[in-house]
Amino acid sequence: MSIIPFRRRLITYRFFNANYFIIGANLLVFMILLVVPDLTSYLALTPLGFFDFHEYWQLLSFHLVHLDLMTLVFNLLGLFFFGSQVEREMGSVEYLLFYCGIGIVSGFLSVVIFNAVGLGSLPIYGSTTTVFGVLLAYAAFYPDSVIYLMGIVPLRAPFLILIFIGLAIIMIVFSARWSNLVNMIGLVVSYIYIYIRYRTNPFRNLFS
Repeated sequence: MSIIPFRRRLITYRFFNANYFIIGANLLVFMILLVVPDLTSYLALTPLGFFDFHEYWQLLSFHLVHLDLMTLVFNLLGLFFFGSQVEREMGSVEYLLFYCGIGIVSGFLSVVIFNAVGLGSLPIYGSTTTVFGVLLAYAAFYPDSVIYLMGIVPLRAPFLILIFIGLAIIMIVFSARWSNLVNMIGLVVSYIYIYIRYRTNPFRNLFS
């Protein structure tokens, strides 16, 4: 049963497996780019394309672009195992708005920051940003659930999120992969939404 009382729902609850449509869209775009790789420059998000060429659709398309199979598999597994549970709690309509909203807001904030520091041609792509947001929502709804990292190490959901945050910071600081900053922004955006919308802190039971 949903943990969210009906009277607190801002959107009428409906469930139609929207998460599977998101997974399918990621797979479809990946296969299209294998055939027509030149489309990547039109779908990936860059400050130059957004501000100078007014390619505003990139705010939605960038998190459907994956350039390597490993990242695609990681993101789709995250959506498959955790996205459906989050969708059942939120409802499909709110889940879609949550998913797309994280991508749009974090993408916009990223291009503003990158443009301001002179990284106008830096491409941003991959659904890791939105997957992190979905994982954070899962930790908020199921803080005591145990996830087996690599199928071996048992971790509670909030601890797993902290590991992902740490890895993202390491990649930014030590490998100078500044495109990972959008993942951190996505986590902040999703945290704010979850805290305001559901009055809950995903890390509230971290050390209990």
